[in-house]
Amino acid sequence: MNKICTIFIFFLITMCPAVETLHAAANFHGLSTRFNLLAYGVKSDPETESIVNNNNQSNLTSSQACLALRPDFEYEYDWIYLSIKPRWTLTYEKWTEGANNGETDTSNEFYINEWLARFMITDELFVSYGQENLQWGPSFMISPSNPFIQDNGRDNPMLEVDGLYYGRLAWIPHYNWSASLIVNTDEGRHEFDNDFKEKYALKVDYTGYQKYFSLILSHEQSGGEELGLFAGWWVSEAVLLYGEGSAANETVSDDSMDMDLLAGVSISFKMGPVLAFEYYYNENGFTGPFHEAFSFWGGTANTDDMLFRKNYGLIQLSDSNIGECFGYVLRWTQNFDDSSSRFLSILEYEINNNYKLFYVGEINDGNPNNDEFVSMNNYSIFLGIELTY
Repeated sequence: MNKICTIFIFFLITMCPAVETLHAAANFHGLSTRFNLLAYGVKSDPETESIVNNNNQSNLTSSQACLALRPDFEYEYDWIYLSIKPRWTLTYEKWTEGANNGETDTSNEFYINEWLARFMITDELFVSYGQENLQWGPSFMISPSNPFIQDNGRDNPMLEVDGLYYGRLAWIPHYNWSASLIVNTDEGRHEFDNDFKEKYALKVDYTGYQKYFSLILSHEQSGGEELGLFAGWWVSEAVLLYGEGSAANETVSDDSMDMDLLAGVSISFKMGPVLAFEYYYNENGFTGPFHEAFSFWGGTANTDDMLFRKNYGLIQLSDSNIGECFGYVLRWTQNFDDSSSRFLSILEYEINNNYKLFYVGEINDGNPNNDEFVSMNNYSIFLGIELTY
């Protein structure tokens, strides 16, 4: 493990001049680039005595070391915009629990996480197609108003959310208003547990003085309809009230509803910290022993949902600009339907304009056999360095 980390750090240092030279040479004639190189290690403690991961049946690793090259290329000229985000990762993994106890593996992968082709038909009308990480909404826990994917990637900003394939037609008739027709044609790199189905959505956005809202009406192929909403209102310069949610017919022929609601408030202090509170309600969330939510034990939970239970709360303290070089996020998430909780800490330190050290730590607590957060992993430590040009 130490040998692998040494090789990664040496490679990171020796790559810097080449990356800087390539970046300087590429930015011309409408082409812009961003080169990102990460070297990080992960230490985790799989929970092997829970019912859902007995003897590490999910094959979770105990340690990893990874080198990730993430260049972004954009080209914009007149009525056309093109972008592509190729990725290359080199990963070392080690298992200390379960059937693969004592085994190691080294692998590398090249893939395209996102790409986009967008064309301006008129000054107000745009059409695009590509593989995107399409996100919206103000919440930290989850994005219940997004009918395509609920994972907003905010638990670990150093890991990318996989891109899905979307076609979009966007109309911007006024600086306050916009509307988009969106179709999700393929799951891309994201692996859904359930069968993928095309979804179609109409999204209407309004942005005004100290307030904003969006309505999202969507339809799933051979499925039901869903109405999503998110909104925010700056009560004062320091206080933001926001909400996000959805109401869905689970099937076209069934009148049963699935309602998800999230309410939040963030308070900004003069010295820089921001304090946020959130409450999330999942109408069809499971309240019994956690393992009984899965189909193997006769449960009906949708395993593509980020959170399975009915009631959750969040407290978060953050500051992104301490001395213009340090930032942190401290987040406590409480599961109100069992005794489990999750503490997340994110620390970032900018050495200079190009180098950044980062740390992401997660600690889960509760009863492994009955509770959600601790059923798979007790803790994880994610530590590394990022180079950006």
